[in-house]
Amino acid sequence: ISYAVSIILQISTVVLLLLFLLEGDEASCYIAVFVYIMYLIHSFCCTRFASAIHNRVEGLDAACNLVEAPMRDRLQYRWHIQCYHYETRTREVRSTDSNRTRLVTETYRVDTWSSSRTGFIPSVDQTPRFVPDTTALMTE
Repeated sequence: ISYAVSIILQISTVVLLLLFLLEGDEASCYIAVFVYIMYLIHSFCCTRFASAIHNRVEGLDAACNLVEAPMRDRLQYRWHIQCYHYETRTREVRSTDSNRTRLVTETYRVDTWSSSRTGFIPSVDQTPRFVPDTTALMTE
C-alpha cells in the first residue's frame, strides 16, 4: 500500500504542476508544493528509504558480504487459510415510540475453520559468487 500512496502523490504533484503551467492557476501550484512535501514526509517516515540512507557500507569486503547475505538466508514460508460462509439472518425489531414491528435482514460472515503453517523450504542458492569489478573508477 505504501507504493500506491507514493505513486498517487507523485502523479498528483505532476498533474498539479502541469495545471499550473498550462492554465496559470496559482492555487494548483501551492497544492502541488503541499502534495510534494507530503510525498517527502511519506518517503522518509513511512518507507525503508530513510534507513537505507544511513546504512553506509564502507570497504569492498563489507559490500560483498552485504550483496551475498540473501544467498545465505534460509527461505521461510507462512501459509494461512480460512474457510467461511455467509449467513442471512432475519429478526424482528420493535419500535419504542410505537408498537410497530419490522423485519430486519442482516448478512453475517461465519468463519468455520482456519489453519496456519510455517516452515523452511530446503534449497541451495546456485547464484554465482559476486565478484565486483575492481577496475571501475571509484566515486564518492
